[in-house]
Amino acid sequence: MLSKIQKRSLEWLWSAVGIVLLFPQAGCERRADAKAGMAELEHTFTAHHLSNSSPGEAAAYVNAALIAVRQDDYAGGVMALQSVQQMPQMTADQLKAVHAAMQSLTDTLVERAARGDAKAQAELAAIERTRSQ
Repeated sequence: MLSKIQKRSLEWLWSAVGIVLLFPQAGCERRADAKAGMAELEHTFTAHHLSNSSPGEAAAYVNAALIAVRQDDYAGGVMALQSVQQMPQMTADQLKAVHAAMQSLTDTLVERAARGDAKAQAELAAIERTRSQ
């Protein structure tokens, strides 16, 4: 049989292993959330185009945001989506998808910046400058 000290040591070890295994997954989950938000945005605008014969200016900005995110330029994606929010004739579903995508991109940048990522910090500063103008 194991002594109390040995049992506690094993419990602590398993807890530590569990925590270590969760941290890498948390980071991957955030990136997956950002990518999922962009996929939902793309789906929402694609569905709208199928029912609307003229794609409009909003689709060009959404496409620019998708390209920016694929190139790991989250700030560029957020700024393109800020323009989309101001456009007339946006449906409620489109506005919701734009807001969700912007939020997930910003959350990812904040998380990276908190870990000391200089690029993420610069991108957040660029986003803030566009909001203050």
